Amino acid sequence: MQLKDIPTKEVLEQQQKWCENKDLPFTYEVLGKKYGSEKLVFKKMEKLANENYLEYGVSLRTAWLTDKGKEFISLTSMK
Repeated sequence: MQLKDIPTKEVLEQQQKWCENKDLPFTYEVLGKKYGSEKLVFKKMEKLANENYLEYGVSLRTAWLTDKGKEFISLTSMK
């Protein structure tokens, strides 16, 4: 499993779900089970933050989507 194997859209959608309901497990926990590595999912989240899809304050695990991240989801949902 490599970073490129984890879909950007899936990470962003899962993070959006967490933002809407903070009782859910963190994104890296949920997708870590699916892809076999919490650490790799967290690295993907770091990459998305560096590319301005996610923004965070104290911790990346509590990140929220930027306008760019929300636009990415809406554009890929239209296809």
